[in-house]
Amino acid sequence: MDKLIAATHGRDAARAYRSYVLQPHQRDRAGEIGQDVLRYFARVAGACTGLSAVYATALRGIASLPAYVVAGSLSADGARVFGNDKPVDGKRDFADSNLSWDGHVWVMIGDYVADISIGWTARFGGPSALTTTVAREFGPTAGLLIVKWRDAPLSGLVYSPQYVLSDEQVATLDSSALAAFEKA
Repeated sequence: MDKLIAATHGRDAARAYRSYVLQPHQRDRAGEIGQDVLRYFARVAGACTGLSAVYATALRGIASLPAYVVAGSLSADGARVFGNDKPVDGKRDFADSNLSWDGHVWVMIGDYVADISIGWTARFGGPSALTTTVAREFGPTAGLLIVKWRDAPLSGLVYSPQYVLSDEQVATLDSSALAAFEKA
């Protein structure tokens, strides 16, 4: 993660990320903010990019948490459900909404994965391996997942980061997601 953060946010941000420790009360607050974000969007699969941008913006603005939006691959119980091994061209893929991009997007807060879209994607049309894993590990009504990155594989989920979105990209996607919600 350090190298990916340094590539889009600079070395100082990468150093700060490496030393940041999310406290339990901050994790709880991140969960509350995530639940609030989920209340405002239609329940659909595949909304990881927009939801993650809105969530990261809220985490930064409301709770002053150092939230990074990360793009990459996701596997569930050993099966790749989103993404591939091809390099992510973040400047192209996240310049605007790209519905053909094959991958997954989540938020990192220190060494925690905060995946705001995983529950909806699992319940409302996601790949069967993801649906099975999420239902087994987190229950049939799962929403937001906040777990230490190193502990995610214990529940069958492997997050493979490939690109960290810039602040400008997050702001653009946040605005696009909010505008789409207003039209819905």
